[in-house]
Amino acid sequence: MNDQEKRDYLERYQAQKAKGRPFFPDILFKDAVVSLLVLLVLVALSHFVGAPLEARANPNDSAYTPRPEWYFLFLFQLLKYFPGRLEVVGVFLLPTAVIVLLFLLPFLDRSPRRHPLARPVVSGAAVLMVVGILGLSALSVPFQFIPLLVAAASKSGESRRIEQLAKRWQTFVEAEEPEAVKLSVDAAVR
Repeated sequence: MNDQEKRDYLERYQAQKAKGRPFFPDILFKDAVVSLLVLLVLVALSHFVGAPLEARANPNDSAYTPRPEWYFLFLFQLLKYFPGRLEVVGVFLLPTAVIVLLFLLPFLDRSPRRHPLARPVVSGAAVLMVVGILGLSALSVPFQFIPLLVAAASKSGESRRIEQLAKRWQTFVEAEEPEAVKLSVDAAVR
């Protein structure tokens, strides 16, 4: 940004500022009112609707297979690609590197241009990250819901369907954990 562009920008800013409303107290008051309304809606929803919770944890139940929430599915899937001692890379080092990169982004890309097409490197990196997260999450979705389908099929008495779902479930779990597959399918059928 050269000196002429800076002067033009400052002139436009001063003109907008002269005919605008003051931030304090006008706009700040509106923000506070909206924030209070959102807080009241959240409190009312939590009181009247509540959150769907599972049964209390039972440390004696070895058949329980914990499932992550939807916003952690990509990390859950990433664990499959970094087995054993490499889990630290997939669960800690890669996410930490991405978060550090996000914090450094304003310092790395100092371009005055705002349009995403004018910043192909940053836009490409952001799109690549979103596609990676969505792709890993999509890959883990079948892995998440097959035990639930097995349970639903067993309650309706469809033994052939249970066998098909159990076989599909086994293909999603690594060969190192055959006992975990058997336990989770047995638990789902119960």
